[in-house]
Amino acid sequence: MKFYIASKLENAERVSVLARVLKAYRWEQTYDWTTHGSVKDEGEERLTEVAENEIEGVRQADVVIVLLPGGRGTHAELGAANIMNKPVFIWSETDEPFRDGEPTCAFYWNRNVTRVVGDKLKLLEGLFEWASSVEMEREIIEKIVQLVNEGHIIRFEEDWGGNTLTLYIDNKHTHCGVPDGSFETLVESLHDTLVKGRGLTFA
Repeated sequence: MKFYIASKLENAERVSVLARVLKAYRWEQTYDWTTHGSVKDEGEERLTEVAENEIEGVRQADVVIVLLPGGRGTHAELGAANIMNKPVFIWSETDEPFRDGEPTCAFYWNRNVTRVVGDKLKLLEGLFEWASSVEMEREIIEKIVQLVNEGHIIRFEEDWGGNTLTLYIDNKHTHCGVPDGSFETLVESLHDTLVKGRGLTFA
């Protein structure tokens, strides 16, 4: 999983610590601005180079992590991530930046943004849960492609409404999800059926 961490220069050590933890789980950092710090006094060419590298880091990332408090650059990168509709996790030690009124920022509330308050372990838990869901969705698509390429006929039909589907593979079918369940439950059900082979056998 590829990640980019946005924050203010004063938070460089926090950024480095989090990056080391994620790399230990074989995540890949798309760009590490902590290796050079501020380049404000290094001329226009260097400023342009770093700005482009940081935006490219956001572009290449599967997920963008924002550690508050952030500066102007942090919020520029958050804006870029929002425009690209990247999954964004914003972390703060307190809920102050997320309170209504002056402390908050409208762009903390985009639909692609997850807000995390308090212990950084909560941030890691949220990131790993998100990554697990993304991996399940990827495996589902890969399995569907595999089955189609093997000549199986696959189709989906309406089931009980809500987050439910009837999955047909050739002449066999099964029901996925539950009517009052979440989308995540439907994904898990499809994954169990297609990837783990539970509830349906393939001829």
